[in-house]
Amino acid sequence: MKIVVLSCVSSPRLDYTLDFISGVYGIEFELCKNEDYMQDELPFLYYGRRPLNSTEGNYVYVPQSQLIECHFRTAKPEELEAEPEEQFFKWNDGNAESSFDLFGWIFFYLSRMEEYQVFPQEDDLGRFSHRSAFSHRKGWIYRAVVDRWCAQLAEVLEKLVPGICKLKPKREVIPTCDLDIPYALRGKPFFRLLGASIKSLFR
Repeated sequence: MKIVVLSCVSSPRLDYTLDFISGVYGIEFELCKNEDYMQDELPFLYYGRRPLNSTEGNYVYVPQSQLIECHFRTAKPEELEAEPEEQFFKWNDGNAESSFDLFGWIFFYLSRMEEYQVFPQEDDLGRFSHRSAFSHRKGWIYRAVVDRWCAQLAEVLEKLVPGICKLKPKREVIPTCDLDIPYALRGKPFFRLLGASIKSLFR
């Protein structure tokens, strides 16, 4: 079933985030603007600054912040701090409401936005320091917060959309083997192999 995402903003960041969730859970999203959508009985996601003035229980509200807007950067994500509670979706008269900008924060983590800020804190080698990461400051650095957020959204959609199949993340493991070292000696003459072996003994 297709889920309509009703939004007053259209940006590559939002498209990227919806594509990610769609790829993980197989949900088909259709993004449309407010004036293009005629409300009917179909459940939908509403992404906006404030909830709709509707009492009908058929939509999920996700508040919009500046994180999803193009060209927006922040060196202080605490100003748009995500909700720390485990269960951030609340039900109100049959409608589900998120307590923070779910899509904006998913994009924030997937894109590693804080690593290309204007003045990021760097380590001794000039790299982005994990100690300055927002997830480190919040104590989330070892938590798969994006996976957890997407899982909660999937649970809400299962309750809201009648007849929808149980949404499970699609996982795929592709094992690889690094063959650089064995093939570095392939086709080399014996004396070069012998010389390389002797040289390695004195390293």
